[in-house]
Amino acid sequence: MSRSIALSYWLSYFLLIIPSALILLIIIILRPLVKIKITPIMTHRFGHLCLNPAIYIFEKKKSSLDLFFPHRLGISNKIIYKFWKKKIHIFPHLILKPLHDLIRIFKLEKKFSYLSFSNNDRDINYLIEKNKKLSILTRSEKKKCAQILKKKELYNRKIICLFVRDDNYLKKYGKKSWYYLSHKNVDLDLFKPSINFLIKKGYTVFRMGAEKGKKIKINSKFYFDYANSDIRSELMDIFLSDACYFCIQTGTGGAAAAQILKKPILEINTPAHQMMTYLKNSVLLTKHLYSNKKRKYLSLKELMNYDPYSVIKRTSLDKLGIKVVENSSTEILETVKEIEKRTSNLWKISNIEKKLKKKFSSTFNLNMKNLKENANIRFHGKKIKANMSLYFMKKNKYWLN
Repeated sequence: MSRSIALSYWLSYFLLIIPSALILLIIIILRPLVKIKITPIMTHRFGHLCLNPAIYIFEKKKSSLDLFFPHRLGISNKIIYKFWKKKIHIFPHLILKPLHDLIRIFKLEKKFSYLSFSNNDRDINYLIEKNKKLSILTRSEKKKCAQILKKKELYNRKIICLFVRDDNYLKKYGKKSWYYLSHKNVDLDLFKPSINFLIKKGYTVFRMGAEKGKKIKINSKFYFDYANSDIRSELMDIFLSDACYFCIQTGTGGAAAAQILKKPILEINTPAHQMMTYLKNSVLLTKHLYSNKKRKYLSLKELMNYDPYSVIKRTSLDKLGIKVVENSSTEILETVKEIEKRTSNLWKISNIEKKLKKKFSSTFNLNMKNLKENANIRFHGKKIKANMSLYFMKKNKYWLN
């Protein structure tokens, strides 16, 4: 933000403080008649922009008049934002931001703000599964995107969306260190065998992303580096998430559109406590955690003894003397093969899988909560709906011991 824009912003902000104080007084007076809540949306973060409003809409009980406003840092995808504006009451940032700040200053959030809104990015009540699929794009928007892909000869095979996390997206938010999230990043080269496998199986693999990142060489026209291409757009981002056969993601919010559009998801390299166990028809693959103190890899049972918030950040793991070890390219490939078979209805459940899944379910603590700042937020639903990678469970015997 330039100095002149920043000056204009803050001047407008302070001019609206007094009117906002009067509006807050009116809201307080009217509370016996109508409950009004003012809530920000993390519009600058794509995952939150997709999931927070979706879960809110699906679970909302009409007991209050909820007014929302976007984040000062902007809107990560104007297409999905436009869609939400049709569903909920969203006002310009400067109209409600001063009012919301006053609510916070006077510690009135419990009554006049939707406190859990920004934390609702985990569908632990299976609301997306239970509700009708959202129709985010219009027919004309879908037709426009399809025509672009046809010109590039990219629309004649089933599509796989590959979201590989790195720091490029977050770096645009300033000089803040993102080291605490760095263990969610993955080397794109690890996906080469999986990409080649999917191409041989008849798919076109789109390497997704909102920011230009690392390039890898795949000798096939059926691997398309969409993130570094000239057809990348916010509209196409949503279209591809809707059109894909399944999605591969590595702890990035970029796959959130595919999630709310009910696409099968392969979640790779995610810490065990944060695995999306609530996603039906999806497959999970977690990282290995090595304890320098114990001189061994930590089992799932041992991991469940840690408070979840203490092991989901790289900085916290460093303090505990725990090293993060990425999944190997073989682990990734075998798990890609698994979700491809499951999505194609070719997967056969063996007795070994039943035994390992039972052990996994009995060991995994579904009742863990995020206790940071007394948030008391659940991470998981009442039962596991996703599938833990069978190859991972069979190959790494330490994990379920």
